[in-house]
Amino acid sequence: MSIGTCALYFSDHNSIEQKVLSEILCKVGMHYMERPLLDYRADEDDKQASLLLYSCCAIQNTSGGEQNRIKLRDVYVYYIENIGPQFSSDGDSITTLDMGNMISELQADEMWDLYNNKFDFLGEGHPISMQDSKDDFFKLLRSKNTIIAATYLIGADNNINKLACFTYFIDDMDQLYWLNQGYLDEKFSVYAGFKGCLTNIFTPGIVSSGSGGHYSFLPISLFARAGDTAGLNASVLFENTNFSKRYVPRIVETAMGKTCKNTVAGPSIMVDKVTYRLWSISNSGGSCL
Repeated sequence: MSIGTCALYFSDHNSIEQKVLSEILCKVGMHYMERPLLDYRADEDDKQASLLLYSCCAIQNTSGGEQNRIKLRDVYVYYIENIGPQFSSDGDSITTLDMGNMISELQADEMWDLYNNKFDFLGEGHPISMQDSKDDFFKLLRSKNTIIAATYLIGADNNINKLACFTYFIDDMDQLYWLNQGYLDEKFSVYAGFKGCLTNIFTPGIVSSGSGGHYSFLPISLFARAGDTAGLNASVLFENTNFSKRYVPRIVETAMGKTCKNTVAGPSIMVDKVTYRLWSISNSGGSCL
């Protein structure tokens, strides 16, 4: 680093990393110049690349009596016994819940294709990729701890013929190696009274086809209805980039708020934020501290 110029790309949590790095560079007589990583599709104050973790908590509003923690498989059993698939009001789509280990190879491949195409679009012009590899995607999607909510279009022959949109929810935090469970437990200590019955659930957000964007409310609302009536207390965790934060929290809040009758669903709150930075480093010019 004594001659020439190099680039440094790093994640910056609460400005801690950039402070430490700038101090180190200053000590060795090096300087840096920030190269902004911007997505111009984002809101004006959110153009700098970042990854954000959100939570929307849903707590049963029944008073009295002890509440038990229920898992996603319990929600699925309740759905099968009491709700079942839902047709849209115009009859052109059907929304279902399935456990991840119960879907077919064809369904899984169709979900991967939709996921892969959508994240290719979202990744254009953005320095952060939130896209899993196919193996990692299937590991979560097809888990016995995953519940999948999906909306399919119904063709003129009354057969289900196209996946319009889907999402999945997983309650096995051990599979989510990038989430610090101890940190999350501390963050949600405000719900200490529900510690024995609160289930942490992760969802990657909704994925829709080009023709299925207006169906995105349906999968989340069906899952919310099943969880609400089955007695689920949950903290629903989901990630956003600085671009997708414009719409994902709103979809989650709207679906839960309009659907839940026995549950108080709080607004989505930002749990954590990491900013991504690119520095040009040299032994002259730029900033030191």
